[in-house]
Amino acid sequence: MKTKDFTIIIPCVLFDDVKNCIKNIRKIYKKIKIIVCLNDSHFFIKKDKNLRFVVTKSKGIGKKRNIAVKHCKTKYLAFLDSDAYPKKGWIESSFKLIKNRTIGIIGGPHIDPVNQNDEEKLIGKIKLSHIITMNVNLQKKTSARGRFVSFLPSCNWILSRKIFNELNHMD
Repeated sequence: MKTKDFTIIIPCVLFDDVKNCIKNIRKIYKKIKIIVCLNDSHFFIKKDKNLRFVVTKSKGIGKKRNIAVKHCKTKYLAFLDSDAYPKKGWIESSFKLIKNRTIGIIGGPHIDPVNQNDEEKLIGKIKLSHIITMNVNLQKKTSARGRFVSFLPSCNWILSRKIFNELNHMD
């Protein structure tokens, strides 16, 4: 497995929303490609040949992900939300499962960031409701045991670009 086969795609609104995410990715993956699709065009960042910004007027997260995938040339995609960041081994452990195509999409738990403001904490608590989201034990808890699910939050997906295209992108 080579990280050059992966692109991490991050949709967001403002550059400030994604700075911490990029910084944490670069601590683990120095050369992996990153595409950030955002609405903000006023930012400055050190030159990084593996980091690309795509500015769009589109507001939807799914639409931004679709736009970013069009700019992607790698075989595999890894989606992250701008307030998230990966743990060491995230790509490597997932690649073992998707390389033979017996598993289409891999996702992990949606664990809320530690330093959230009160509004973000409230939203996290609302998402614990079965009325709002999927089975909470699958979404908010980590487990060593993998399983098949009928719903998987796209804030933490890894899949091949081919499968993403077969699914006709995100709505």
